[in-house]
Amino acid sequence: YWRDWSSDVCSSDLIQAGTLAVKVRAGSPWDEAAHFDYIVQIQKGNFPVPAGGRYSDEAIQAWACRPTDRGMSIAWLCGKSNVSSNPSLPFDGVNYEAPFGPVYYAIAAGGSSVLSNVGIDDFTGARLMSAFLYALGAASLLLVAQRMAFSSLAAGGLILAAAATPQALSLGATVT
Repeated sequence: YWRDWSSDVCSSDLIQAGTLAVKVRAGSPWDEAAHFDYIVQIQKGNFPVPAGGRYSDEAIQAWACRPTDRGMSIAWLCGKSNVSSNPSLPFDGVNYEAPFGPVYYAIAAGGSSVLSNVGIDDFTGARLMSAFLYALGAASLLLVAQRMAFSSLAAGGLILAAAATPQALSLGATVT
C-alpha cells in the first residue's frame, strides 16, 4: 500500500515545487539571485565561477525586473545597463555563492538552457530545474526507504519527511 502512496507523494512534491518555480515572483530571500548568477555565469562559459566575482548584468536584470525578494528589492535597476558595479547592490555586487561546488549549477545551467529553447526564461528554467532535482532527490530518498526501512512505519516516516520538505522551497527556490 505505501509504495503506491509514495509515488503520489513524489508527484505532489514535483507539482508544488514546479508551481512555486513558475508562479511565485518574490518567494525567496536575497540569496536566490546569487545562486541564479552562478547559473548565468556557467551559461556564459565561466566554469567554475571564481570566488569574488561580480554579479553579471543578466542576473541583475533578472533580479531587478522579477524581484526575488521584496525586502532587498533592486527593482529601480530594471532596464538599466552596466549595473554590475552599482554600489547599492547587496554585498557590493560580489557573488558570495561562487565558493560552492559547481555540480548543481552545471546541471541547472544546462537544463535552463534547454528550457530556453522552448521559450522559458532562464530564471524560471533554473527554478524548474531545481524542482526537478528536488523531485529526483525525493524519489531517491523513497527508494532508499523502500530498500532499507526496518518497518512500514519507518518507511512512512521517511516518506512524510520527503513530503514535508517542499516548505523549504519558499526559502530558496533556485537551490534546494
